[in-house]
Amino acid sequence: MSATGVLRRLPFALACVTGLLMVGVIVGASQLDASRSGDEVLDGASPFLTDDGLSTIQADLARIDATFTQMAADPDFAAEVAGDPTLSEAAARLPAAQELAEKVVGNLDQRQGQFDSAAALPGLGLDLFGAVVGLLVLAVVVVIAGGVGAVRPSRWAAVVVLVAGVAVAGTPLALGHLDKARDTDALLDSLRPFSVEKVEARQAGLADVALVFDAYDGTAVPAEDLAETDAAIGRFEELVEFSEEAQPLLVDATTMSATTTAWLSIGEGAALVLAGAAGLLTARRPDRPRPPGTGS
Repeated sequence: MSATGVLRRLPFALACVTGLLMVGVIVGASQLDASRSGDEVLDGASPFLTDDGLSTIQADLARIDATFTQMAADPDFAAEVAGDPTLSEAAARLPAAQELAEKVVGNLDQRQGQFDSAAALPGLGLDLFGAVVGLLVLAVVVVIAGGVGAVRPSRWAAVVVLVAGVAVAGTPLALGHLDKARDTDALLDSLRPFSVEKVEARQAGLADVALVFDAYDGTAVPAEDLAETDAAIGRFEELVEFSEEAQPLLVDATTMSATTTAWLSIGEGAALVLAGAAGLLTARRPDRPRPPGTGS
């Protein structure tokens, strides 16, 4: 094969290698499973991190605090607590439970903007899993086009590679994925401390709250306030359940940071754009042979 033939095939070989790299990263980093877990974490967190969700949680915390203050001021209930060692111990742990709840709510409030960024990824109406599947399909198309072009350079194969490169690199740049990815990583880093020990501490604190609240049957607190407090405790139970479910999902969702994924996509796309453009320049149709006797 002539040097010209090798040069004509080189861009398509680069495209094929890049496509194989894309497939290798997706499979090797378990991005399909990671994206599915990431979607589950975002779906589970969304009821708590919207404006309405945060307002409800903050109001719930204030309602529970006010009710328990009224309960503590009830002399009949105070005597009941003092006479029951189990109830007394649970009541003594309530300040720690409240402090833990305040930290959780404060962290959610602080991370709301980052959640909005994470929820906006990847855009175009896709969830994370759908985006990874789409990228995998695109990578396979690139491998096929690159392989065909490496055997027989052609403009259509170069166009396929070029368009794929523009999509892979252009989408994260056009949709501002880099800033959103940094926010996503910060959010996941803040959620990752949902360790087994911390989840168990939250469950224990909530159990103390429920034990003391259920033991109260006095009249110092209006019935409507008790009903609202009961509903508020139920919503905190849902939050603690989410933290328990999120802990293993976060491990699966963070095999590769969102920032690394965005930069890798831009780099892979840039390589494909370069290969496609070079392929268009070099994959020219061969000149038709001149009929005999037509001159030079």
